[in-house]
Amino acid sequence: MKSVMDVNRYLPYLKVLYAQFLYALHTLPEAVRFFRQHRLWEGFWRYGWVTKILMVAGILASLQLLDGLLEVFGNIDTSNAMSIVSTASVNLGDFAKNQFQFFTDEGARYVILVLLEILVFHVCHRTVDILMTDRAHKPTLHDFIKAQVRMMVVAIVYLVIESLVSIPISIFFKIASPLAVFEEPVLLIVHCTFLGMMVMDNYNEIFGLKIKESLRESRQFLGIALALGLVLRLFFLLPGIGPVIGTILTGVAASIILHENSTLHLRRRQDMAGVWEEELV
Repeated sequence: MKSVMDVNRYLPYLKVLYAQFLYALHTLPEAVRFFRQHRLWEGFWRYGWVTKILMVAGILASLQLLDGLLEVFGNIDTSNAMSIVSTASVNLGDFAKNQFQFFTDEGARYVILVLLEILVFHVCHRTVDILMTDRAHKPTLHDFIKAQVRMMVVAIVYLVIESLVSIPISIFFKIASPLAVFEEPVLLIVHCTFLGMMVMDNYNEIFGLKIKESLRESRQFLGIALALGLVLRLFFLLPGIGPVIGTILTGVAASIILHENSTLHLRRRQDMAGVWEEELV
């Protein structure tokens, strides 16, 4: 009887999370239209520092890829033609598998999202700039550096918290072995939720929230975070262009959704009104 009462107590909250989840998924097509209609890619290349950063990142990524390929070909058995074909196919298969695992590993996804912060930073600022009647200031190199450092800190904090949450979950399912089949889905939900919260942090940062405040704010929208994180994780299954598209899509969607449901932009207007009143006085 007590367990039934506990379920009934949390049922309204679960309904809210489910509604948030569906709402976020329904907003994704709108995010695509918003991106195309307002040409959010414009302005991305006009900053010289953006080009330099991308060039450095491209060189580093190329060197990593080249190093992996050199290792593949360096381990090929050249004693005869059959050995060359056999070892080359095996080594290339292992190389492709390792690259795929890198893009699908939980920790690696945090790293990739940090590296793609420049995309989230740009689309979130542009989206907020369009949605707000009092336009946000044009981001500078200093703003981006601050956002990049913050994203690295957020990734570490969220990875630690995710681990702390995942450990008792794994222990529980090891004890309750008949329910072990649900362990992976539950851990997937936890991971996707934190991924979504990382994307949402970019919106919260625009309005001046500290990391702890952003975490507290995002907890109101866990259903939205789960939907965004799940979509982003699916795009991470497509190495290369997948993470790029997923990051842009979820960044725009997060900005639209939070603008419609969060009160941060209203608080900002109130703060600005207070500043104007002080100046007039």
